[in-house]
Amino acid sequence: MRRGATHERGESGSTRERILDAAVGVLENSGLKKFAQPHIAKAAGIAQGHLTYYFPKRNDLLGALIGRAWTLIQEDLPQGLKSELHGRADEVRAKALRMIGGVVKNRARMRMLLGLIVASEEDPSLRKQVADNVVLLRAFLARFMGKSPKDPDVDIALAMFWGIGMQHLVLEGKRTDEETDALLRRVEDWLAVMPEGPTK
Repeated sequence: MRRGATHERGESGSTRERILDAAVGVLENSGLKKFAQPHIAKAAGIAQGHLTYYFPKRNDLLGALIGRAWTLIQEDLPQGLKSELHGRADEVRAKALRMIGGVVKNRARMRMLLGLIVASEEDPSLRKQVADNVVLLRAFLARFMGKSPKDPDVDIALAMFWGIGMQHLVLEGKRTDEETDALLRRVEDWLAVMPEGPTK
């Protein structure tokens, strides 16, 4: 469900969603430096006691956000590309690259993901949640590449996208969207010459 959507789960579901939406906003706009209960409660428009009722510990909220991050990435993808795996391999790869490029260039989304990765280092259960979502992301990318999720080419492609996304974030003001697009086209060239493999 997209942020700001109407919820029909009653007040408790609505309050929980408001907290999660506010927490996403804090992470996307300020990163971990402002990720504290008072800031999130204020952003959600609720008393801090309400926040701690739903999420007693900071890691409870972070754990919920890790799941929300994967949902948001999926929502970022154009609807037609989520299941469009037919057609010529080069066309599918080009469409996948454009779709992933949109996520990579979303600085707020990358800031949130980076914050969750850094925060997960403090807690093994959070680290496992992040790792599980990386497995889902790898499988998603593998489908578009026509490869097994365990194929090293998938890890290399994922590392390139992550690297470009992180550079786009940290070089804000020094790297334009056009320069990032040029890097993504280089990845597209690499994908175009990569031999196809069976999907497993």
